Amino acid sequence: MTSSSQNPLIKLEDLRAYSQKCTPSQVIATWTTFVGLNINTYRQDIEIVRKEGTAALARSLPIALRDTGQSGVVAKFLLGLYNGSRFPFDMTELRRLDHELLLDCVSVLSMDCYREKEVHEYFENGQDTFEQMADDRGLNAAK
Repeated sequence: MTSSSQNPLIKLEDLRAYSQKCTPSQVIATWTTFVGLNINTYRQDIEIVRKEGTAALARSLPIALRDTGQSGVVAKFLLGLYNGSRFPFDMTELRRLDHELLLDCVSVLSMDCYREKEVHEYFENGQDTFEQMADDRGLNAAK
């Protein structure tokens, strides 16, 4: 059996040839179908993601401020969203979370993709809270 890098299912030259033949509306239609995105409900979908993400974030921060193994993962995850260059996060750490916490992290990440606010801005004194969380975990040396 050959690896997918040696025998790719989709070849770059095929994609280039296809994209040169397509109109922009065909490309949009193809990608819309591909990702299952319904343009008519897109705004509603964003609102659902924001609502679920905000609730998940409200549940996640108190957990991140505790002192357990799972709280450490959630803290590092939130700090990674807060400032990824200062607090890089290894996504495989999410495997250590129970299912509910994992889903909350996914909801927060989905919400954060829309960048309505920075993750710390959802909380009163959020920046101070996140900086203190980093201090408490010994992660603030790179300030």
